[in-house]
Amino acid sequence: MRALPLLILLLAPPLAAQPSWQDARLVATALTRLAEEDSGHLWGVSLDGPLMIADPDSRLAWATRPAPGFAEEAGFWKGVLPDSVPIANTATDWGEHRWTMMAWPLPETETGLRRLLSHEAFHRIQPQAGLPQEGGSNPHLGSRDGRYWLILEMRALAAALRGDASRVGDALAARNARLAIFPDAASAENALLLHEGLAQYTGLRLSGLDLEAAREAAARDLEEAEDAASFVRTFAYATGPAWGLILDEMRADWRDHIAPDTDLPGLLPIRPAADPDFDSLGATHLAATEDALEAERQRRHEMQLERYVTHPHLFLGFRQMQVSFDPGQVETLPDHGQVYQGLRLSDAWGVLEVDGGALIRQDWSGVVVPAPGAFASPILGDGYTLTLNAGWTLREDGSKRWVLEQGDR
Repeated sequence: MRALPLLILLLAPPLAAQPSWQDARLVATALTRLAEEDSGHLWGVSLDGPLMIADPDSRLAWATRPAPGFAEEAGFWKGVLPDSVPIANTATDWGEHRWTMMAWPLPETETGLRRLLSHEAFHRIQPQAGLPQEGGSNPHLGSRDGRYWLILEMRALAAALRGDASRVGDALAARNARLAIFPDAASAENALLLHEGLAQYTGLRLSGLDLEAAREAAARDLEEAEDAASFVRTFAYATGPAWGLILDEMRADWRDHIAPDTDLPGLLPIRPAADPDFDSLGATHLAATEDALEAERQRRHEMQLERYVTHPHLFLGFRQMQVSFDPGQVETLPDHGQVYQGLRLSDAWGVLEVDGGALIRQDWSGVVVPAPGAFASPILGDGYTLTLNAGWTLREDGSKRWVLEQGDR
């Protein structure tokens, strides 16, 4: 039985604008408890370890281990994170430790905290457990056909989680249909399933929900995912837990067979349905909806081409880049890269904070934002702020483009 004080604290909204040592204790206690409950069962190692809570606004942080520039206080270490350390719900290597990082404010429910904390703790232990750590984007899931077949897969998975076992075959058939159109995308999809899908599965398994409630939560997540602005970097957050729970039922030892090239749904002991029933999943209406959305995307891409390619713009090349962003706000601009509606990026040249869109080049060589009206630092552009470090300037290279230049320090 869970301790009542933890539950009461989690149900109350945060009273302070910044995290306190009490908040650090709350999260540290929650991490220790869920790690003890798991006892290494899921992945063979403990989820407990270095933990940090950080406020993105003030950059104030509390840590459970010594950290550079932090001072001990109330059994924790308190300090201000440098601009070079992105603050997000993530796992990060900084100082002498690999941290589970939780961004302030915390989830307001116990279940929400346990899910998020377990998810990020999974990312921290991936290297230790020998689990795949790479998971990038899937630009084909921004296309009409990619979205159409993914949504049918998600609808079939939701039905399977709610008791219709025949729908597992339908989900596999929808996935196969998508990968037949985009055969080169299989490895990228699998990578994100193993990276974020397994993290989300871990969060659900250690959420404190019983099996029936966990399956229903996963089904609801699949339904809600249909409304996501983008699937390019997010689809696995919904499908990963679903495939994991179905594998728990059909092949108990599946977690022992995870490798960097594992096809997660391929571990199932069944084959795709030979005659899938997509009509009962709303396939006809979905096709019409996706046709209309595709027309909207094409119009949006025309505007993005002007903003990032044909009109004057800045190109900020990557050197020692660290970035945090909302994976649900990422859209593919074909042949050019991906548009991130919001992100915070730090590099040797300074810090870029974006709330109005930026393009990260397809080869990850750098980021593009529109040229500003003035170049005084900090540079305030259309939807972004760029703060350059001492010794760095921008120069026009003669093609409606400004690039970084490092002078004498």
